[in-house]
Amino acid sequence: MTKHLVVKNEQSPKQHKAAKFELPEEGFVRARQVLKVFPVGRSTWWQGVRDGLYPPGVKLSERCTAWRVEDIRELIATVIEASK
Repeated sequence: MTKHLVVKNEQSPKQHKAAKFELPEEGFVRARQVLKVFPVGRSTWWQGVRDGLYPPGVKLSERCTAWRVEDIRELIATVIEASK
């Protein structure tokens, strides 16, 4: 009888991709991408946008909103500076 060795990867492919996500140099990112680098929940993000805590998105179509990468980088820098 032949025994098979099973090696399990501790990270699923989705987790692996999420861990490696970086903001592009320029352009737009959708909410899902923003939340990979700015750790708040989806509903918290949208409430913050409505309250003016987070930058407003740009409507690309009726059901598609994106954020300028520059605005997200500025938000992250502001939060880091405020935490010092």
